[in-house]
Amino acid sequence: MNIDIYRPETRLDLYLFVMADKDPGAVVSSVLDQLGPLTFIKSREVNVGQKIIGADANEILDNIERTGFHLQVSKVADQVSDGGAAIGGGILGASLAGPVGAIIGALIGYALAEHAKKAPDDL
Repeated sequence: MNIDIYRPETRLDLYLFVMADKDPGAVVSSVLDQLGPLTFIKSREVNVGQKIIGADANEILDNIERTGFHLQVSKVADQVSDGGAAIGGGILGASLAGPVGAIIGALIGYALAEHAKKAPDDL
């Protein structure tokens, strides 16, 4: 089944799956009211028994056939903060390589935090 994946602008840990080319506005209005504005992430093919990291393909397909949508909560427990990752990277870098290591560690920590915020390709 071809599906479209959306993410609420206010929740980086939640994904809405609907049949491809189906208006997400067709989802029950009470659900949409709670989700708020949606951002399209991507379209993909989902088949019975398919391995999808962090999701059960059979459950996705069953929910879409039964209700017209599937909500998936990401397995990430906490969102990564840019500042927190940069500070952590800087502390680690400083402990390993002094002041230069602190700067490099902070930059790497910040870059990793930014990357973690993007939609995973395995959805």
